[in-house]
Amino acid sequence: MKLPSPGKIKPIIFFAFLLLFFSCKKFDITVEPEPKLEKFFKYSAQASPAIKNAISKLQELESLNPFVRRFTAKEGYPVWDKAKVSCIKKSLSRGDDNDIDTIVTVPVVPENASVVKDLLKIKLNGEIYFKLIKGENYAQYGFDKDIESFKLNADKLAVEIMSFEKELFGNEIYRIKDNRLFDYWNSEEYKPEEFFVSAKIYQCHVRIEFYDWVPGGELTGCPPGQDHCLDWVKVLVKFMEFDAYCDDGDSGGWGNDDEGWTNTPIPDEGGGGGSGNENETSIYTPSPCNTGWSPVKQGVSGEFYDVCDNSPVEIEKPNAEGFYQSRIDKLKNYLDLNSYGLLPCDELRKIERFGLMFQNVGSFKLPQALKNRIDSINNLFPFGNNSPLSMYQQTLENADGTVVNCDFYPIVINSLPNGFTAKSLLEYFRLNINLFSEPVCTFEPYKFNFFSNSFADTGRWYSPYESSAGAIVHLDIAGNDGSVILSRYRNQIGTTGNYENHNFIFSTLNSPLDFSHPVAGNREFGIYNTPDNPNQYFFYTMGVDRINNRYLDLFFSRTVFNGGDSLWTNAQREMIEFINQNGGSASLGNPLNIKARIDYSVIEMFLRKDIDFETLKLRLGC
Repeated sequence: MKLPSPGKIKPIIFFAFLLLFFSCKKFDITVEPEPKLEKFFKYSAQASPAIKNAISKLQELESLNPFVRRFTAKEGYPVWDKAKVSCIKKSLSRGDDNDIDTIVTVPVVPENASVVKDLLKIKLNGEIYFKLIKGENYAQYGFDKDIESFKLNADKLAVEIMSFEKELFGNEIYRIKDNRLFDYWNSEEYKPEEFFVSAKIYQCHVRIEFYDWVPGGELTGCPPGQDHCLDWVKVLVKFMEFDAYCDDGDSGGWGNDDEGWTNTPIPDEGGGGGSGNENETSIYTPSPCNTGWSPVKQGVSGEFYDVCDNSPVEIEKPNAEGFYQSRIDKLKNYLDLNSYGLLPCDELRKIERFGLMFQNVGSFKLPQALKNRIDSINNLFPFGNNSPLSMYQQTLENADGTVVNCDFYPIVINSLPNGFTAKSLLEYFRLNINLFSEPVCTFEPYKFNFFSNSFADTGRWYSPYESSAGAIVHLDIAGNDGSVILSRYRNQIGTTGNYENHNFIFSTLNSPLDFSHPVAGNREFGIYNTPDNPNQYFFYTMGVDRINNRYLDLFFSRTVFNGGDSLWTNAQREMIEFINQNGGSASLGNPLNIKARIDYSVIEMFLRKDIDFETLKLRLGC
């Protein structure tokens, strides 16, 4: 036999080497690593028979139509040691209501993650069915708030996943990033864009706790005075409890109805579960995160981070006054819905005694004749009726502010001063109001000059009694002048002649001289007696108004209303002194002054997160 030449042997050896190399390479690709299967089916010896049965059937399915590699690549690994076993009666529509389905609920955790991504539910009743409930698809289950129903919704899915995570990883506090979740804020509450909750399932009950964060000292070992070293303490804001989950052999938890069961753990692959290439897993990048919620923890140096993706979580910091913007927003939202909502209820109960008087003052509107007079004044100037410089009434309803003030400052007159009737005493007060209002405020007839155009209302102001109605008055107020119109003057005598009621009203105006008045509303001044005690008179001023400008709202209202308080208590003292020095007898009224107004010391406690909203209302006597 002729041997091949050395030159021909070299190519044969080279091609043999290539054949062996690629043969080995192909073998490396197709062999399934045993650790992946072992981890997927790992369970403890103490596992219940139902769990062992479920695992056994899954192993049979894997041997017929492999799915584990694709499942773990897409979703993660089932944690059998934390699986829950429950039972549920078969649907009556299936005609076998005496039989029981066994349900195994297994949390699914992606590789190296510290969160639960999905819930794998397995139904055993001689056969095996699967329902993979993906956490990232929470929204498709809807956001209804029927807490008594056993139908799965987004809230209940989140609660069940959170419950598993607490057992697996100790996750307790969650940042809710989709505020459609756990939307249990009532109509009086501000609904934040993000908030923090803890959800627990215990003894057939669900408890959802809403938390806030406040500084709680320095972390051990951190240099003092550094923000990142603050130890933030969670504060319970409110909680909800309901009976909606119980593994009692009847309900079996949420999501166990007849819908959505398949015969494969990977439902989007069809009936047999064997379609797809078992080797093609590189295209999948499973993420443990969803857009609705994520667990939050505090690191050793004080910073908070998202357990899901390790991103930082910003905890709201207070402003320079120690107030939190979320609390300010909550108050303003509440006041938008309920203008009287923060008025002390004990003061409101006092107001009830004078409820009709307050209602009449608060709801008073300018009569058409006075509206026409204002229009005629505006026509004296080139800017007319439709300009920010125009004169117009600032009504309570159209004011931008949220804080409403109701006040009542009475004095008791047991005998009128010499030479005065009740009617003439009120008129003297009006014409000489500066004797009683200075130095806090000065009232002057309105005068305004605009190039060659001018207007003065001196004559109308000094007209007697009802004929002065419609007079425009300038108020010289320290820091913020204003204009008002004497919008009503009324003298009433009882039909039997034994009681009388005299009063006039100032209504706030926007005007070209003073621009916007700091408040919008009406203030009445009056004197009256009653048929039961015709010789005793009550002199009073009462107002119903609110801050006119939203940007001056809430805390600026404290300055405005405290200024008003100084003005009218000063007028009380001066009136009592005038009466007593002129042969009459007067003293502070009974009841004493009523000021249904925000208690700012309590408000500040709320804004600093020292108290919650319910405690705020309790402190206000409500």
